[in-house]
Amino acid sequence: MTFGKAENPHYVVLEYIRGHNLKNLITSRSRTPYGSTRSMFGCRSMVGLAFMHDRSLLHRDFCSDNVMIGTGWRAKIIDFGFCLPRGRSFEQRSGTPTYMAPEQFTVEPLTPAADIYSMGVVAYEMLASRPPFLTPFSHNDPDVQDKRTMALMEMHLRHRRRRCDRSILNVPAAVEAVFMKCLAKAPRTATRASWKCAGH
Repeated sequence: MTFGKAENPHYVVLEYIRGHNLKNLITSRSRTPYGSTRSMFGCRSMVGLAFMHDRSLLHRDFCSDNVMIGTGWRAKIIDFGFCLPRGRSFEQRSGTPTYMAPEQFTVEPLTPAADIYSMGVVAYEMLASRPPFLTPFSHNDPDVQDKRTMALMEMHLRHRRRRCDRSILNVPAAVEAVFMKCLAKAPRTATRASWKCAGH
């Protein structure tokens, strides 16, 4: 990335990634076979988030829209508009409601556990071709966005996620166990406190 100023406007030059975001790749097929998902996505996004966390940074909006899959199935995290140093207090919610951790809805101080939860939502979506929580409200209808956000908040805070049908998706039990650990409700539980406990 390069940035600077040319006369009056400032500018930022970002890498051009030839490919598609992960959301488009997931929705382009009715089922996402485990083998294709593994080779397409691998552990690179986990590594990218862990790299940020090692530097005390939180992404706060990790979702399948914000992962680009380029040449050679190389995954890159994008959109750092909500990224802030760890330990900051936030007065407003931030993120994409479908992928937000419970503590993001309640505006608690955030730790890397919030990004790990969002990673769990994305992993579930890759394997099941749908997020763990859905509402009847369209994300394209601006008139129902508040209702949709409130419904998702209730689900992320209190509802149990649906388990994947491993017999259909051919998902190894160990893989399912990893992302189920990432989706633990409490951020301070051992299962969501660190990448090591989440299976990284």
